[in-house]
Amino acid sequence: MCSKMTREEIAEWFKREPESEGLTPEEFKHVVDCLQALSNRYWENIPCGHFLTAIINNDFGEACGRADNTNRKVLTIYDKFLFNCIPADYKEKLRKE
Repeated sequence: MCSKMTREEIAEWFKREPESEGLTPEEFKHVVDCLQALSNRYWENIPCGHFLTAIINNDFGEACGRADNTNRKVLTIYDKFLFNCIPADYKEKLRKE
């Protein structure tokens, strides 16, 4: 089972992913903020915005429509993060709330 990652661990994980290549420092920080928000949503039940809610709900059309320019560049990273870094029960746990 996965355990909650620190912000630094999330940043290190993202840095190893190909989607992080070519991003500005501000874009990189923005994505790490979003990944941390996904983690906080699962582990601490902290609400997240509409874009990340669409990601959690596996609503590709809604996620694309709500993605800002940075998130459009890295859309696949959110699925990878949920699959690799959040426990597999996230769909059931988060959709119930």
